[in-house]
Amino acid sequence: MRTFIYAIMVCATSTYCLSCGDMLNKKIKISGNYYLLENEFRGGLSVYFRSSEGDFVERIPARVVEYGFDDNFIIAKCSVDDTIKIYIIDRKKDSHFAEPVDYLTGPFNISQYDSMDHSRNLRIKFNKI
Repeated sequence: MRTFIYAIMVCATSTYCLSCGDMLNKKIKISGNYYLLENEFRGGLSVYFRSSEGDFVERIPARVVEYGFDDNFIIAKCSVDDTIKIYIIDRKKDSHFAEPVDYLTGPFNISQYDSMDHSRNLRIKFNKI
């Protein structure tokens, strides 16, 4: 009987630990309050903002394949329907309660981004995931 109770306790503890998604999800710090977190609905990683309370709020609604950043921007190349789309986060306009229209531009295709890259002097090195 004691072994049975011990087995139930081990199973219950294991189930609890497995349900704590943040403990098992892949997490990569980009810079400041921005992270790449595993997104089980899209597969792969998406960009999230970490609030001062520790909550993660999704910022780029797509699976990131490359990303880059500087003091002003975070740029993510994302796989959307088997094509590459590019999103830009304006870090200076973002906060925990900001709406996407305030801080997010995109999606752009590669040629649109390349023309913006030259006009805005966005020279950001991309990191592959």
